[in-house]
Amino acid sequence: MIRNIRKQYNNHISDIKLFISIFLYITFILFFISPDSYTHDLHNHCDSAWFFMAGKAWMNGMTPYVDFTDSKGPLLWLIYGIAYLLNPHTYLGVFWFSCINYAVTFFLCYKTAMLLSGNHKKSIAATLCMILPYFCFWFHYEIRAEDFCQPFVISGIYFLLENSLHPSPRKIKASGFITGCGFAACLLMKWSIAIMYLSFIFSLGYIAFKKELFKKYILYTLFGISVLLLPFLIYFYRTGNLTNLIHEYFITTSKTVQLSPLDFIKTYISEWAITLSSNKIIYIGYLAGIYYYYKRDTRMTYAPLICCFCFLAISIHHDLEYYTTILASFAIFGIVYLTTHLNAFGKILFVIIIITFQVRAAFLRPNLYFQKSIRKEHYAAAYLMSQVPHPTIVNEGPELGIGFPINVLPATKYWSRQTGETIEMKAERHNAIKSGKPDFITQYLDNETEDGQFQKLVTEAGYTLYCQVTAFTGRKVNLFGKPGLRLPGPDFTVSNWDILLKRKIFN
Repeated sequence: MIRNIRKQYNNHISDIKLFISIFLYITFILFFISPDSYTHDLHNHCDSAWFFMAGKAWMNGMTPYVDFTDSKGPLLWLIYGIAYLLNPHTYLGVFWFSCINYAVTFFLCYKTAMLLSGNHKKSIAATLCMILPYFCFWFHYEIRAEDFCQPFVISGIYFLLENSLHPSPRKIKASGFITGCGFAACLLMKWSIAIMYLSFIFSLGYIAFKKELFKKYILYTLFGISVLLLPFLIYFYRTGNLTNLIHEYFITTSKTVQLSPLDFIKTYISEWAITLSSNKIIYIGYLAGIYYYYKRDTRMTYAPLICCFCFLAISIHHDLEYYTTILASFAIFGIVYLTTHLNAFGKILFVIIIITFQVRAAFLRPNLYFQKSIRKEHYAAAYLMSQVPHPTIVNEGPELGIGFPINVLPATKYWSRQTGETIEMKAERHNAIKSGKPDFITQYLDNETEDGQFQKLVTEAGYTLYCQVTAFTGRKVNLFGKPGLRLPGPDFTVSNWDILLKRKIFN
């Protein structure tokens, strides 16, 4: 018995050492490629700026889904809200959350690789190589909801394998609880991922049913869901906006993606055609890697293959490629195969490919601290906005973090233009402009006719066009404000050291 206790203790110590090593490795990688890092400037954010604005608004006393809203869930906003409290004028809080998030993810990748290979060194190699699917610049740039869901996806894969290869009642209970937490976490960040995640819940339920442990599995799954979901439900119920949460997050968001049955079929066929004829075909390779291990080990079920297909089938239903980054964890099968079966030359070539992709990812957007091409524009906009106490903003386009270095907040519920927005969303934003509610307005220039109509609306409401800034897409964005403000003089500069050390530029 003492020998078993000592063995378990040594295993725990080894796991702690491994986790710390993985954390340092991930921090090193993200230090160079993450746009939230010390090495990057504040501009050229989009979705992450959107999430940060929502989290900041919440932490400044605004009511979620009443005073501001978007198509994402409250857990994601809470993460960014805490990041805001840690560092209000930079994304460093998000950066450190990302490092912890991916350290957990990669640790679970190692555990999964051990189930597939049974070899410590090969599993370590596979884990290190997972930076390729997780941070592949074809699909990944910003830290988004998909990134914060990755630990739960890889845990679902791990428990599927664990319960197929080494089943036990204790593991079924742990699987139910962790996947229950995973489902609730995904539901509270991006509900479309929660729909994909149900494939894990059902697959593990089937395995539990075969082992005559279905009741225990369901009980622990519901417990896991409740642990994460109930605090949010209680909070929103007590603050009186539970109905608003349900309406805005689920019902209104679903309206932005609605299609007629015929259009849906046409679009979906087109999306599969794009998947099979573009760089998205790499996901077919993920399926092939899973199938190889299914054929190799008779104890494995079809479950990982089915789950991967479900994630792919749902995530491709959008023209934005980053939606499919949620599949990255399924690459562990193919990565383990490559690190196990490639010869020395093949392994060297594989490492060169990985390094090339990561270097390319670091230079993907012009916001490294030593790249000054559009820095002047963005800080000039922030200088202008800093002249208004407690400024508010409305965006005719996406939230781009313009004015991020100051404490700008949403002026209205639908303060930014969502993809597929409804007529009501647009009307609320335009009515706020007509009444002079926002202090500042941005206009993302993407349609000449609509751009002209909107500019007329803004100028008739009494706003002045002060300057333009360049968005991450290369398009120009007009910045309007109320009369009487001034742009910075020629002596106003923001240095490389200001960016690298993340100095506070504005009081």
